[in-house]
Amino acid sequence: NAGLGLDAAAARRNSPAIFARGTTPPLTLAVGANETPDFIRQQRDFAALMTKLGAPVTAIEIPKRHHFDVTHDLADAGTTLH
Repeated sequence: NAGLGLDAAAARRNSPAIFARGTTPPLTLAVGANETPDFIRQQRDFAALMTKLGAPVTAIEIPKRHHFDVTHDLADAGTTLH
């Protein structure tokens, strides 16, 4: 949290896990393989939570990407995320 500087209330307010419901459209949760272990853990934890709630979830780890550039794969037809 040192980089973000969130207090407990802001972290809670910005956490999708707090508002999670099982009735959602299918979810694709992508995380870059070049992320920190905490980012990767958060993606896995959220995927597990949503699966437990009954939501259809596909969780993927994108090689050679991080949270600033993982969205580039959305525009590349040759990638898994596309």
